[in-house]
Amino acid sequence: MRQTVFGLLMVAAAWAGVGRAEAVDLQVLSAGAVRSVVTDLSDAFRKETGNTVTLTFGTVGVIKLKLADGAPADVAIMTDAAIDEMARQGAVVEGTRTEIGRTGPSRQRCCR
Repeated sequence: MRQTVFGLLMVAAAWAGVGRAEAVDLQVLSAGAVRSVVTDLSDAFRKETGNTVTLTFGTVGVIKLKLADGAPADVAIMTDAAIDEMARQGAVVEGTRTEIGRTGPSRQRCCR
């Protein structure tokens, strides 16, 4: 999962314009269940690229509300069902979901 999240940050950075002269600040909205992994990987990403990552954590419900309200996000990490719902509402780009791992006792999949 760590390599996949790091890879997602790299892809998001490329999409956001890394490679240009200016630094990029990636916005990540994430379910709290993966906080430690996402925090560690964003720190590694910062060190490797010199770009910044702004992390916002909350319950899936809170992340869904933020997305529905138009909060900026380059990466959203939450359950399949939540990502699908947000795609139906137009809050995330349909077809961009990538499974990055499983977490918690129910082993729910976490997606971008």
